[in-house]
Amino acid sequence: YHPNAFLDLGSQYMELGYTDSLKKWSLQRLCQDVLGKYLPKPESVRCGDWQVAVLDATQRKYAATDAYVALDLFEKMRTLTALNRPVNQKSSVGTIVNVYATPRTCRGKQLAIGKILESTDDDINCMNCVTVQLLEIIKSDSYAPVCHHENRRSSRLRKTFTGIGAQVNSTIMSLSKRCLKTSKLKAEDSPPVPNSTVPTLILKDPFHLMDSISISEKHGAHKVFMSRFSDALFVPSHEDKKKIEVALKLQKTTFEIVSRENPAWIAKRLRRVIPAAEDLLPVVKKLFKEFEGVECAKTGLPLFDKVCKAQAQKVLDAISKGHVSDPIGVQLYHIRYVDGLGLPVYRCIRGTNSLEGGVHTNIIRKFSMYNASPRLTDCLLTDYRLRHNTDVGSRNRYNLVHKSHYNPWLVQGINHLKSELSMSVKGSYYDPDGNGIHFSPTGESFGICPVPDFTKQHLEMLAVESDAKYPSPSTPLTVENVLQLCALPLVSVRRNQLSTYQYLAVMQNTKYPVTPIHTKREEEKFWTLYNELEAVHNKAKPDFVKMAKEWCR
Repeated sequence: YHPNAFLDLGSQYMELGYTDSLKKWSLQRLCQDVLGKYLPKPESVRCGDWQVAVLDATQRKYAATDAYVALDLFEKMRTLTALNRPVNQKSSVGTIVNVYATPRTCRGKQLAIGKILESTDDDINCMNCVTVQLLEIIKSDSYAPVCHHENRRSSRLRKTFTGIGAQVNSTIMSLSKRCLKTSKLKAEDSPPVPNSTVPTLILKDPFHLMDSISISEKHGAHKVFMSRFSDALFVPSHEDKKKIEVALKLQKTTFEIVSRENPAWIAKRLRRVIPAAEDLLPVVKKLFKEFEGVECAKTGLPLFDKVCKAQAQKVLDAISKGHVSDPIGVQLYHIRYVDGLGLPVYRCIRGTNSLEGGVHTNIIRKFSMYNASPRLTDCLLTDYRLRHNTDVGSRNRYNLVHKSHYNPWLVQGINHLKSELSMSVKGSYYDPDGNGIHFSPTGESFGICPVPDFTKQHLEMLAVESDAKYPSPSTPLTVENVLQLCALPLVSVRRNQLSTYQYLAVMQNTKYPVTPIHTKREEEKFWTLYNELEAVHNKAKPDFVKMAKEWCR
């Protein structure tokens, strides 16, 4: 490139036909529209002092991010298909096109959206048309610009999309090239990008948000309010609702009837979005104002008391800060399968039900019958973690239900023996390529994790005495260990004389176990240190590091 040359990315984007104006097309908006990612532009850095001799770390990161995004945008735009361009013989298969009534109305009356396909009829060699698959029909009662391959046109040959029996994603027809313009698929509606920065990626959970307003369940308006509150938070997808209505109409029923009789069936096929703060806040505020003074028919008390009003204000504050709205660029729904009616069945990953009911409650039920020690807890969680990750990972990665054993070492051992005999290996969820046994250990720890070395040094903890009798739990398995392990019909936990505290110390890789203060002597020692150390003179910001060092001596 010439050192004085430059390229206006906004002008290039407009030349490609993706916008009609350069107004409000900043680098941040281009990044969202072209790359589908959010570019942070904090005001404190953007409007800071850029005339200093040496930029600080945040300024350098800000400038480097802008340069990287600009280059990434340039490379991405080079691959974009120019829009509103005439279709010709060079138009590639798979190009999205807008279908118009006549060449004169190519910027007016749009009839449909289609995709160019490769012609499968060798007998037709027409230079005036291309084969198009209809993806969306906008005006079904309009005449379709079907090419008649040099035959004389007649009003008898003109038919509407309905007359032809055109259906979305299934109808393929030869359309006149003069009535087509290159286009792109419409993106799904998403919450607008904030002008400054993303509020936070750690969002308030909708279930706990609704539960944070402690309204009496005995109040007559409780159920109605909670239902309206849920409807205000979760806005259904109009696209999904329209598809469901069309499918149910063929079954001689309606959306409203099925919603009353089988709401779970609707919920699995209807995506919902929590709107942006500027759209959600006025709706929820109006709802609170409408219901806060509603009196109960039995008690005469209002729905919101003083405590509820304070809680409702906190909910409004969280919404206004963007802590409730769906995150930008994160796909919260995944298609599990398509049912018999042609409707996609979704899986929502917002997390409340799957986390609270699928993991936490499940673990509590498993441990409710045990007075589990740390050692038993670690063993049970190891087995649970393996089974849970296998079931969930198989469904998330491959959209398959795991229906096999939970012994990864057996699969790795069999594949290793097959490879030694020059036989073809068989992949599985645990070992997709059949060579997992040769991977280097990651060094990750699960369950009761060892205390990091830098933490022990920083807090001046006593050195660990090595004991060959109790090796470190992080010792990696060798190929021989795996082959022995996969052949064992039953695995027994090693029996030894370690006490609970000794076991914790071995797992934490410390001389003494790190536990909460729970004995009377420890409580007395804690308050003695608290009163003696200088940290007590600054009760607002006590020096806990100094206290920890004294504790570890």
